[in-house]
Amino acid sequence: MKLSISAIFTAIGVALAGGIILTLLTSAYALDRLKVNGAIYKEIVDGKDLVADILPPPLYLIEAYALINEGALHPDVLSKNIERVRLLKTQYDDRRQYWKTSTLPDSLKKKIENDVLAKGDAFWAILDSATLPALASLDRAKITGELDKLSLTFHDHETAVNQLVEMATLYGKEKELYAA
Repeated sequence: MKLSISAIFTAIGVALAGGIILTLLTSAYALDRLKVNGAIYKEIVDGKDLVADILPPPLYLIEAYALINEGALHPDVLSKNIERVRLLKTQYDDRRQYWKTSTLPDSLKKKIENDVLAKGDAFWAILDSATLPALASLDRAKITGELDKLSLTFHDHETAVNQLVEMATLYGKEKELYAA
């Protein structure tokens, strides 16, 4: 059976049109799944939100603060808690470098650097220079005084973190609206 040239071109045209339609449908499906607020995006956000709900981020010093206070109340766990606090300090320093090179706008970067990290650094300085030596001394009056100072520094840091969270939430909402 011989096919005419016009039949061959018609068959090729139909195959190309079918391929283009299939490609467009596949692309539309993938785009719908991957876009902001798409199915995969929501799964990624749920996974990140779960971790954020369970584990404090390294720039928020609540875990270090809690471990030191627990160590003051229960000296038998102090050395174990100090080991964990040292790891948290390393993670804090690592995240400091990460956020310096992020794609965040300058307003958020400045808030991180000049407020959250500055107040976090003050917390770490007091912890290392005064709180830990007081805990090692086992002098209850000295421990209480140093924990009071650490508490003030922590709460200054916490205020800065909460302000940053508000700024980051607004930034995220703006980006989602832009991408939708």
